[in-house]
Amino acid sequence: MAEAPPGDRNDVLNWCAYTAAKDSLDIFTELEQAAEQAGLNPVEIQRTIASGRKAGERDRAA
Repeated sequence: MAEAPPGDRNDVLNWCAYTAAKDSLDIFTELEQAAEQAGLNPVEIQRTIASGRKAGERDRAA
């Protein structure tokens, strides 16, 4: 996440959150910190993580 180029950071954050949730990894605080360091807006971070997490949890349950 921290190394994602501008323009790709939200997509990478979403993918990271999705993968973490699907694999039952509790790394969301770390993702949030990395996204903040990358310069993403805090509201944007929360929304993106929530979206990826929800999709990952849904797919894990399927």
